[in-house]
Amino acid sequence: MLSLMGRKSVVWTSLMLALGCAGDALAVDKALIVGVGNYQLPSANLKGIDLDVKMASDMALYMGIAPENIHVVMDENATLGRVKEQMTWLSQNVSDKDRVFFYFSGHGTQVPDKNNEEADGLDEAMVLHDIDGKSYNGLYVDDDFGAALKRIPSQNMVVMVDACHSGTGTKSWGSSGNSFNVNEGQMKFLNLFNVKPKASHTRDYGVSEKSTGEDNYLAIAAAQDNQQSIATRRGSLFTVAFRDAFDEERSKGNFSLQKVFKSTEARLANSGVKFQPNLSGNMAIANNTMKVASNSGDNISAETATPSTPAVSATPRNGPLWNKLSKLLVDMPVLDITAPSVLLNGEKTEFTIDIPAKGYLNVVMVGPTDNGTVLFPNSFAKDNRVEAGKFTFPTAKMGFKITAMPPYGKTMVVAFLSQEPLNLLEEGFGNRDSSGKTIRPFAHVTESGIQAVHKTRDLGVSADTSAPAATASSGNGFWGGKKEIEIKEK
Repeated sequence: MLSLMGRKSVVWTSLMLALGCAGDALAVDKALIVGVGNYQLPSANLKGIDLDVKMASDMALYMGIAPENIHVVMDENATLGRVKEQMTWLSQNVSDKDRVFFYFSGHGTQVPDKNNEEADGLDEAMVLHDIDGKSYNGLYVDDDFGAALKRIPSQNMVVMVDACHSGTGTKSWGSSGNSFNVNEGQMKFLNLFNVKPKASHTRDYGVSEKSTGEDNYLAIAAAQDNQQSIATRRGSLFTVAFRDAFDEERSKGNFSLQKVFKSTEARLANSGVKFQPNLSGNMAIANNTMKVASNSGDNISAETATPSTPAVSATPRNGPLWNKLSKLLVDMPVLDITAPSVLLNGEKTEFTIDIPAKGYLNVVMVGPTDNGTVLFPNSFAKDNRVEAGKFTFPTAKMGFKITAMPPYGKTMVVAFLSQEPLNLLEEGFGNRDSSGKTIRPFAHVTESGIQAVHKTRDLGVSADTSAPAATASSGNGFWGGKKEIEIKEK
């Protein structure tokens, strides 16, 4: 890959992974991804849930789950009846060794406990699209959800819920900023029945309070029962933090969900939010070593693995991020990028891009194993407005260098030039502290950043591009280009 050396070193790699212990044979692994941002009650609508669903779907792909075995149920399709049908599908043709992933993002709520099993007198529930605000319609109560999970034969299941356990209101951080670079969010809780807990306790959806660790699944919840998780236009904060931690941990090779969870906790604690995620259920699943598979299809055994080339099992496909960025370039006017096609470990390089018209330039690097870094703009060069002509970076004045280093394989550099303002540094994550101050030179590519590129590209495509590129006015045009570089050992 390419190493970015500035005040701090940024090393981003990525590996495709699968849940479970190394050596498990792939079988009928499944994922069910549920997201509700648009409700039957418009006042309940949430922003950014579509991004949560995309992040969770990508994680399922990285887990090695085949696309045809990943079912996504969103918005008006995510009714109580439909989700229960999909839970039945999730249990079919699955053995005890198969891997199952369930994810939900939307509102949570609490309802009176009818069987007196809860210390606080309340059951938790996921709020689905068809709520009416008056009855239990559209509420997937934890007792029912937990029973459905236990009907799934898999003993290697991960359940992730990004919803509130209690609380209500709207959160504003003000203008001072935070690590997520957002200043408005919505609490993901609906107090439909005006309930108050009898006592405070920690509780996860569907997990018994007296869990012995024999549950057939690991439960990861965004917040404690007396806290509020938050949705924003850039995605729900817990899911954004978890996905970022997930990507960083898998870049190291063998790892566990316990490590991802601890890293997520740290990200949230450092961001200034007022909620803490919870991990419960079968902790053996949390501590299992993840097995990973490369994008290149090259097998690397555990016996021959090294820190720079961790153990992998073969898969012939590129990762989700590589594919998404490549698709954004289809049928676009081409930006020419000049750079070496092959770099040896330790060699430095620079890029020259032919800019056809003044506009806003964004350059992204995707490593051999599918994690993404925003190369430009960055903390050394935050203004990404460029003029027509040749643009070369990094220059001596920019304060950073680009150096080839392991892991070896293909690295893709993608450049976008838009007439409309677009700044992927602002959409990025992982480079700010809790006050919003920049602490690392380069940001990680986020799903909201990819969405921003989509929207800006669509504006450029729909504009009148008949004018010569050099005289194109604001709103006319979008260009894209890529360069693949093979990183090799000396």
